[in-house]
Parts: sequence; C-alpha cells; structure tokens
Amino acid sequence: MIENTAVDIGALFRERREQLGYSLQDAEQHTRIRKIHLASIENNRFSELPGQVYLTGFIRVYARYLGLDSDSLLALLEDLPKEAGNPAIKTVPIPMKKNRRVRKPAASGVWRWFVLGLLAVLLLGAAVYFLPRFSQDQEQSMQKVTEAVPEKEPIATAAEQEVAAAAQESGMSSVAVETKALPGSPLPAIPASGGSLRMLALAEGSLIIYLDDRSPHEYKLYNGIDLSWKVKQKVMVELSTPGVARFWLNGEELDLGAFESFQLQPVTGE
Repeated sequence: MIENTAVDIGALFRERREQLGYSLQDAEQHTRIRKIHLASIENNRFSELPGQVYLTGFIRVYARYLGLDSDSLLALLEDLPKEAGNPAIKTVPIPMKKNRRVRKPAASGVWRWFVLGLLAVLLLGAAVYFLPRFSQDQEQSMQKVTEAVPEKEPIATAAEQEVAAAAQESGMSSVAVETKALPGSPLPAIPASGGSLRMLALAEGSLIIYLDDRSPHEYKLYNGIDLSWKVKQKVMVELSTPGVARFWLNGEELDLGAFESFQLQPVTGE
C-alpha cells in the first residue's frame, strides 16, 4: 500500500509509469493500446477515446500493467462530469493493490545476443570437428596421387649406349645387340625390303622402341595388347621387364629368353 496522494486520474497513471521507468512506447508494446490513447488517458482527455466501452477496457488494462487498482479508478471515473472536453478533476486518495510485483518487459536485445552466441558456438564446434578430417583427406589424396604416378624408366644407360655403338662398329648386323643378357639363339636380320615387327603383351609393363631414324616412342603395355610396326632398316626395343611380351619378325618368333633389350639390323652387305 502506498501513501494516499491527492491526484487526478491522468496524473496518477503518468506518475506511476514514470516511477517504474516505463515509456509510453513500452506501455504500448505491453498493453497493445495505442500510444495516442495512453497519452489521452494521462492527460484526462477521455472524450478523445473511441467510446465508453473502450475507455473502461483501456483503464483496466493500463491499471493492471502499472499495478494500480482498476476498480477504484473506474469508480472515480463514474463520478466525473460527462461533458466533452477536459472533465473536472476530483481529488481523492487511490489505494494500491497489495503485494503486486510489476515486471518490466524483458528487452528484445537479450534474445538477439543469445541467438548470436549460440550460432558462434555451433560454428566453432563445426570447425573443430571438420577441419582435422579435411586436412587428413587432403593428405591421403596427395599420397594416392604420388603413388599412382610411376617413375619413368631411363631410355638407356651410358654403358648400354657404348656397348650398342661398339657392336654396330664391329659389323654385328645379323644379330641383335643385348647389353644385359644374350638371347637363346641368334636373332634374324631385317631383309633388304624391310619387315614387320609384331608384339603381343603378356603382362602389364612398358617398352621403348627406336624405329629406323625416328625419335624413340614409349608404349604402356597390358595383357593382350597386340602392336605391329613397319621396319625399313633397323629397330631397337627396351622392355621394362624381361618376358613381358613376345615378338615376331615377318611371322618368325624371336627367341629372347631373359632379354630386356634387343636390336635388329639389315643383313650384312645390304
């Protein structure tokens, strides 16, 4: 119970609102009564309200919001003169309701900060969870790419080139030149009219072929691949693995044994 104070109705509403620290905008948001009607009540301009029914309802809702006794206020309102304009102001004590706790509406900014904080926590958690997995996947992908690229075998070592050159200078034209192992039997020579060299791959691997005076060409082999080349004068073949393929010259199979490279040249004197 507050002390009895002789005030008019509008002043009582206004002083109570200011005592609680509310603005007319706060009161409008909470009571759903337009601010212009609240201002009319606080200034005793009751004739500006839509009608008696609205006036009674507004007084009850506004009084409940401010913690005032709406019944006493309505009783006081009944005693006022009914003429338009500013009514006479009657000075009476207005009792307050007992043990009335008035809560100020919570600011909407609190919810906004709560939502922003929650989003920040979720984003941080997602980064902590997915970043290590992403780095691990990238590392595994790079490792797979590195393993998938085979090292290119050298075309020929310096020692092999020297042996081949020496063999050519010595006139070994009817047999092939081998730097690592000898064939099981002498290889046939290339006829003067040229010949056809055929290859049938037996497993995965690769070969490099030197055909006449052309630039060397490398082929990737797999089981079952069948290739043929026209040879005019000479041919040299280097295999990645002995026995990876079979070869025929003009339909005659070459006995390569553990041969890794071989060379065929024309018949001597042609």
